[in-house]
Amino acid sequence: MSSRFNLKHYVHLLEDAVREAGESREALADAVGRFFALMRANNDERLVRPVVTRFEERYCAREDIGTAVAWFASEAEVTALAPRLQGALAAQHRGGALLEQKNDPALIGGVRVLYDGNYLVEASFRRDVENLFTY
Repeated sequence: MSSRFNLKHYVHLLEDAVREAGESREALADAVGRFFALMRANNDERLVRPVVTRFEERYCAREDIGTAVAWFASEAEVTALAPRLQGALAAQHRGGALLEQKNDPALIGGVRVLYDGNYLVEASFRRDVENLFTY
């Protein structure tokens, strides 16, 4: 059975559900629950991740919320660097910042940051080693 909704429709439906829920956490949880039940009823579970990703992108852009994914080589670097990254990102956006933290021991030391989905900043020992062998 083919769904009558596509990715764009679902994103708009989720935006409407969140907007209508207002500030109430209970109303938001209920609205989002109904939204995902609709997706399940239409056998469109495969679209959940792309819908949520697109929704987050649009929401963060509209609310001027900075986003970044940061890969750290160790938990110690998360503790040392994450708050500073979060603060620097928040200072650039009136809506604050969302920092997703991931562990990547392959970095050897340092951090790799993907900022607002477009800009990659890498300050890792692994990159320095790779650069040594490319020249």
